[in-house]
Order: sequence, then structure tokens, then C-alpha cells
Amino acid sequence: MIKSYKSGDDPCLAILNLRNTPNEGMVTSPVQRLMGRRTQSVLPATPAVLKPSKIPVSEHSKLQWKRHQSAQHLCTRSQLPPLKPGDHVPMEPTDSRKEWRPATVTKALPYNNYEVWDGYRSFIRARRFLRKKPSSEPAVPTNNHHTSSSSSTEDSACKCQPTSRVLRWN
Repeated sequence: MIKSYKSGDDPCLAILNLRNTPNEGMVTSPVQRLMGRRTQSVLPATPAVLKPSKIPVSEHSKLQWKRHQSAQHLCTRSQLPPLKPGDHVPMEPTDSRKEWRPATVTKALPYNNYEVWDGYRSFIRARRFLRKKPSSEPAVPTNNHHTSSSSSTEDSACKCQPTSRVLRWN
């Protein structure tokens, strides 16, 4: 909008061109997905192209895209270390409270959930809502270079490579 205003072009044409241009990784433009047809622009087009048509999206390509997104999510998320019963953790506030409360882990439950006791009652919380208190060891390792004996479990667990391949909806 600002660019078209500064150059003296019509801002409505800029929006039309933006909506008529297919997005990266997609075969169709946003307006084609919304309206099922192309919209008229300053470029000449045949009447057949401007008629509504069904845009086929195969189930296989949808499933392939979901698997790709899931794999990327699993590789980029950070794994929190598991907690043991007896660990003292601050618990994220609930809706009515604004302060983190100290709690003690009483039991590990399935699916990364924990039963915690705050001194008054028992709660079931997901691991992401519990923070492990730092131990007496330094939180940040000293400036030691990696040796062959030290190996990172996170590096070996995820072997994702950035991909330049774009999955397309067909």
C-alpha cells in the first residue's frame, strides 16, 4: 500500500495483484481458494479462466503436508527434562492467581503430566507449566570446548535438516 502510494500507482490494483498471485508452496492464489475462480485484473484473460471451477486437493498431499509439519514441530521443539517425585518446582499460576507458587512433585503421570502438592491441595499439571529449580551446579556450562567424550542427547535425538523442498497442494 505504501509502496504503491509513493509510486503513484492505484492501491486497489496493488491489492488485486497481491490476491491474484499464488503463494509460495501453493498452486492457487488466495482469491482462487476463496472464490473458486480467478478475478479479473489488468492482464488479459479468457472467459473460461474466470469461470468458477473446483480446485482439487488430494488427500495424499494433505496427509503428506501434515506429516511434514509434524516432523518439523517435533524436531524444533525443546524437550524439558523429566521430574522425579520429591522435586521442588515453582508452579505456573492458575487463572485466579498471579504468582508462581512453590510445589512438590508427588507422582509422575502418563503423557508428561505430574501430580504436584502445593501445601494445601493436589494439582495435576503438564510438564510445561512446571519449572525445575536450578541446582547448585552452574546453569550455564563454562567455556569448555566440546570433546569427543561429551555428546549431546538433543543433537543425536533430532536429525532434521533444513529443507529447501516445498510441498505443494495438488
